[in-house]
Amino acid sequence: MEHTPCTTLDAIGVALESFEGQPDDFVLAISDTLQDPVGIVVAVITDKALAKGWCPASFEQRVGYRLYHFKLFSECLGDIL
Repeated sequence: MEHTPCTTLDAIGVALESFEGQPDDFVLAISDTLQDPVGIVVAVITDKALAKGWCPASFEQRVGYRLYHFKLFSECLGDIL
């Protein structure tokens, strides 16, 4: 499957906010140009995911981008408890 990486914070928000399915069916591609050492992009992703009742589950590094995977927040609680 081909993924078109998001290259702006706005595009990340639109991608997450507009998806209406289950988190298992969603993959968010983020360009490496957005990766930052402070973690601002990850904070934005997490904030948008939490607003949907999701949490980031994992990511895969690809050439030039990362694929972020998500799961329901209730499933994340089991990981930390």
